Amino acid sequence: MTTIINTYSVAIHLQQNGENIEYSTGDKYITIKSWPVRITSKCASAETPLVITVMNDLKITPSCGGKYGYFIMGNDHTIFEGNDKKIMISQVAEYRGLIQNFRSNIGTDNACCIGKSNVTIQNLGIVVDPDDKITNLEEKGGWIGQMYFGVHAINNIIINCYSTGNISGDYTGGIFGISAGAYSGNVSVINCYSTGNISGNCAGGIFGRQAGSYSGNASAINCYSTGEISNYGTGGIFGSEAGSDSGNVSVVDSYSTGDINGQHSGGIFGGGAGQSGNAIATNCYSTGDINGSPSGGIFGCGAGIAEGKAIATNCYSKGDINGRWSGGIFGLNTGVDSGNATATNCYSTGEINGRWSGGIFGSYAGKRSGNISVTNCYSRGNINAYFSGGIFGYKPGRYSGNISAKNCYVYGFVDKNAAGIGFLEKDKNIYNLSNIYIAKGSWSDKLAKKHLLNISGTFPVWKSNGSNTPYLLVDQN
Repeated sequence: MTTIINTYSVAIHLQQNGENIEYSTGDKYITIKSWPVRITSKCASAETPLVITVMNDLKITPSCGGKYGYFIMGNDHTIFEGNDKKIMISQVAEYRGLIQNFRSNIGTDNACCIGKSNVTIQNLGIVVDPDDKITNLEEKGGWIGQMYFGVHAINNIIINCYSTGNISGDYTGGIFGISAGAYSGNVSVINCYSTGNISGNCAGGIFGRQAGSYSGNASAINCYSTGEISNYGTGGIFGSEAGSDSGNVSVVDSYSTGDINGQHSGGIFGGGAGQSGNAIATNCYSTGDINGSPSGGIFGCGAGIAEGKAIATNCYSKGDINGRWSGGIFGLNTGVDSGNATATNCYSTGEINGRWSGGIFGSYAGKRSGNISVTNCYSRGNINAYFSGGIFGYKPGRYSGNISAKNCYVYGFVDKNAAGIGFLEKDKNIYNLSNIYIAKGSWSDKLAKKHLLNISGTFPVWKSNGSNTPYLLVDQN
């Protein structure tokens, strides 16, 4: 390991020189011969943070760092300024990630990791050649922020960054690895994206598994992923179990475009988001087909369960819903076991081809005393599959759940083995359904005005897109 201690200033420069990476704390550059590199400054403070600046494109190779070619944040109040440069990872197997921001105390319990606060990483890209068959992420790693980034620490931010490498290791992420911002930590990702395929178990396009869990906090703003979402529990932005165990996670103005092929996966959140915690998606969407069972266009399976909360507002999916028990917004078993889930101003436009699937919720939403609320939502696709529905899949509210749906419509053709709103339980006391319009493929403005609320007035919900054509929500183009 190399330790850089900047005693007299708060500026460190990094540059590539031939096959080596060098650093400077003044006028002279010194070759880094031993990795990883721990960087600290005795002068850093909130008023004058330590600034580490990348001066040209860097390259991590087996002879220059290898899997240990990363930097360790040595104190609070540090800015890693990428300066719009690229950092290429070439021929390196099981890479851990560019920046480490945690310190392990004695023992192996994840809760013993302690990160530095007020660390910002900005304006850089991690690039992997698509023909490079060796380079991959180590299990639990992230291309920019390593595992356990910022646990027990606050105000850690990654902004204006991206990665192009595949996200193939279990629990990994395109930006952060596992448990970013967990254990009372706080991390944010702003204006970031990943383009690699998301194929590791419980992995995510931006965050790995369990981001913001265990009373932690994690947020993504204006982020996206374009890779295929495959394997178990994966998500386009967050991996599985985000915001679980009293944690809090939120994602705003973000999207994914890859097909959702993984089981229990989601276009934004992987499986188990908000389990005994809180997970919120606002102004988010996915465009890939929902092929995995049982998956969802925004949330994967099991969102908001066990007294947790999962909330989708102004979200939509455009892909066909082909997976069984899946949903256009939420997957299977949303809000079960006294959990809670809410969909407001949400919609799906894809065909509903998967058995027991729904245009908004997959099967068994709100099962076992769960609470489900759907307001101002719709599905446009034909309902072609056995026991599928335009809003709910099979048996929402089973075993004493509470299901509310208000001011919603279902436009598509309804197959004889399907149902307009969903296959409901025989006990109708668990349902509070009002102002529902089932068009069955033939829209009537007259019937829509009879059933739906807030078509006009001071605060309208719906707007007409032409005579006798399905309404749009007022904020849709």
